[in-house]
Amino acid sequence: MQGRLTEAQVRVLATLAPVQPRWTLTGGAALAGFHLQHRTTRDLDLFWHGLTAFAREPEDCIQRLQKAGFVTNVIQRTGGFVRLRTEIEGEAVIVDLVAEPVRSIELPTEVSAANARIRIDSEYEILVNNLGTLLHRAELRDLVDLQALLDRGGDLTRALRDANRKDGGFSPVMVGYLFPARTPGAGRRTGRLRVRSPRSVPRRVDREDRRAVAALMRRVVARSRLAGNRASWAALPQPCCTAHCPHRHA
Repeated sequence: MQGRLTEAQVRVLATLAPVQPRWTLTGGAALAGFHLQHRTTRDLDLFWHGLTAFAREPEDCIQRLQKAGFVTNVIQRTGGFVRLRTEIEGEAVIVDLVAEPVRSIELPTEVSAANARIRIDSEYEILVNNLGTLLHRAELRDLVDLQALLDRGGDLTRALRDANRKDGGFSPVMVGYLFPARTPGAGRRTGRLRVRSPRSVPRRVDREDRRAVAALMRRVVARSRLAGNRASWAALPQPCCTAHCPHRHA
């Protein structure tokens, strides 16, 4: 066990540690295993920062896993994204391999996983990525991570500025539009916050969870205004809520 990661998840990380060029563990697995240890996770996100598309990296990963005794299958594949389901001794692990052309804001750090050395993203890097994720989905685990990172002392003001460097569609204004602190027009009441688009919060999140999402987003919006945003929230055009970024996982 490594933090809240399972034995099989740690074995996957150790097995893939020798892959070149080197990858970086990010998202919920990095938080659960090495930073916060605040929750479990169902998948591992391995990013190749600065890589625009894969060459033989996925095949190298598959071969190493199979050689180590994992039964491994490809679930989804595009030029820069491969999702694997790998299983050993009855435990399955989802592994997302991501070619990430945008370089990191902060350099990764090295940690031990079993008998191997791997790289993980910093808490701040994950905070920045998490903010960008909010434009593409609103899963409860993302809000749990955001809350935990802020409680840990994450610099939200700085992260709101840096998030645009990682995701060109991000801005505090857009987050504020999706989750406005006050909406004068019609909207669905969620706690003390009106959510402008019903697609901002997924249907599978129940009513009480939606209140938690809304309360946290109110905090984000309030801080973004302190960061210097003075835009007219109500005047913004309707954003596209159907965009899907396959590698923004927790």
